[in-house]
Amino acid sequence: MCQLDPDYVTGVPNWTQGIAIGHFSTRSPAFAVEPVGVMDGKLF
Repeated sequence: MCQLDPDYVTGVPNWTQGIAIGHFSTRSPAFAVEPVGVMDGKLF
């Protein structure tokens, strides 16, 4: 999903894998984004 050796990084990049889940309300303009990490192939 991403290039592991991008041109803009010198040396070895320090990547963190994960996803983000967005929560929003239909009753107000409130929203929140919650990061979810990946460790050993499992979401936590």
